[in-house]
Amino acid sequence: LRRTDEPKEAPVELRMRAETGRKAADDFDELAATGTGDKRNHLAHVVADGNAFGAFFEALIRSGTPKEAVSAALSEATWAALIEATELVSDTAGFVSRVLPHLVGGDDLLVSLPASHAWQFTTAFLASFNERVRTAVHALEVELPVPTASAAIVIAHQGWPFNTAIELGEALLHRAKAVGGGTVSTVGWIEVTRRGADARAAFDPLPLDVITEWAPHLTRIGSAVSTSARHTIEEQLADADGLHGGAAVKETARRLGLTSVLFPANVPHWHLPQALDIARWWFAS
Repeated sequence: LRRTDEPKEAPVELRMRAETGRKAADDFDELAATGTGDKRNHLAHVVADGNAFGAFFEALIRSGTPKEAVSAALSEATWAALIEATELVSDTAGFVSRVLPHLVGGDDLLVSLPASHAWQFTTAFLASFNERVRTAVHALEVELPVPTASAAIVIAHQGWPFNTAIELGEALLHRAKAVGGGTVSTVGWIEVTRRGADARAAFDPLPLDVITEWAPHLTRIGSAVSTSARHTIEEQLADADGLHGGAAVKETARRLGLTSVLFPANVPHWHLPQALDIARWWFAS
């Protein structure tokens, strides 16, 4: 996690400690142990980046507004969103932060945290960042599209190589930004333990708005669907015959009284395999 000749806490960690009152974890083992649930040996490495900020700044300059007018606000939006999301996932009784920052600058973010809180943190960070940037742009009183940010989540065992996680996260983020067309706030993710370290094996990235719409139903899956039931359903969904898999899942859902949980009515873009994959690590405090 750190070279032995580095300070105990890097400058970015010192600022986090000053603003949250919690110290950084000494290593990935300690960080993973702050998680919730029965898999306190998995971490999530989250990378985020602004969508089309280069084009935004070019348009800003053409409008006659100095770039400096929003650069500071952009950096502050990143930090404020980070602190807000960190506080959301923090254990109020704990002194060790659940979020370990590696890079925070401009519209870039790289952090690690327990896998159990990855989705809660990532969605909160993006929502907060987008809102703060929107406020800053509107304050300029110029007619420009408001930029957003996208993110990627790599979930892996705490001992999995960090550099490899960063490379995979960057590949997932590139894919997420492409799916979002450079404007929509989008999240890509993969659990290495189950799907391997190839970004192409990940599910399609989802817009933040879709994940937000799904949130109540993801919480219901997490609380109502047992581990054995989820495994059965996932195996049925993976059946080579899609129609057979679909029929089997619906019958399993009916038999277990989970029809409304797995097939919620009037939920736009609902995709059960994706929802089950997210729900494995969905934690809502």
